[in-house]
Amino acid sequence: MNNWISRQRYRVAAGCVAAVAIAAGIGSATALTASAAASRCPQRIVSLSPTATESLFAIGAGHQVVAVDSDSNYPASAPRKSNLIAYSPSAEAIAGNYNPDLVVVSYDANKVIQQLRQIGIPVAYQPTAKNLAVAYSQIEELGSVTCHHATSVAVVRTIKRQITAIRRTVGTKARTLTYYDEISAPPYDYAASSRSFIGQLFGVLGLRNITTASSGFPELSDEYIVKASPKLIFLSDNEPNDGDVTIASVVHRTGWSSISAVRSKAIFDLNDDAASRWGPRVVVLMREISTAVLGYVRKHPHA
Repeated sequence: MNNWISRQRYRVAAGCVAAVAIAAGIGSATALTASAAASRCPQRIVSLSPTATESLFAIGAGHQVVAVDSDSNYPASAPRKSNLIAYSPSAEAIAGNYNPDLVVVSYDANKVIQQLRQIGIPVAYQPTAKNLAVAYSQIEELGSVTCHHATSVAVVRTIKRQITAIRRTVGTKARTLTYYDEISAPPYDYAASSRSFIGQLFGVLGLRNITTASSGFPELSDEYIVKASPKLIFLSDNEPNDGDVTIASVVHRTGWSSISAVRSKAIFDLNDDAASRWGPRVVVLMREISTAVLGYVRKHPHA
């Protein structure tokens, strides 16, 4: 699982790693296709990205994956290794233990991308997607690199179709609804803004974020949240090792009883893992959000 610390590192690193990649000539998975992967399909893939792991298995490349990082817990059949930590990787250990012919990373910790390339191991760099278009592109890039392009295109087509269906089901029902998506429990109330990937998914369904912050994950004060009084509250920090926040604990927070979502019992758990990734299970997340919206509207038709 990508816990709160993981998500923060993704957020902070997303911009600076891009500059590093350009300077080092790393490029994306598409760039890799024309070189290392052109002559043969990789048969020993190591994934240091939970999102990429999910995408690889979704496009049919799972049998080519020999190891995934300790946070890659989906699907259950992924060969997760407790000693593979995405935020403290060792290029030499990866090479020595797994002999990969492709490594997929989303975060360039310890300058692992450059180190891997220096010892001749191809790298596909896929940082946190800024929006759905980038997420789709990354899935198709993995398809091209692993010789599953047609399947990856089909997967993306299916995701688009499912999201369109979800949007149609919600229609205009969410346009008057404000929300707060909590990704870190107090004493640090961090929220997903509209600029974050998950925030954009809420926006696709028409929901309005209570924060207009320009950063992806701003820290909000209790006073700000209480004053904004969102009509819906979503919890993306509910797993035991990622905040362990419960709906009951939110209800009993000091001063929160006046918040609209608390008064109307409109507090919803989200799939913690899906909320921190941008791969095929984005559909799972959007279904959860849409179910919450539709349930709220049925109970509060004039909200």
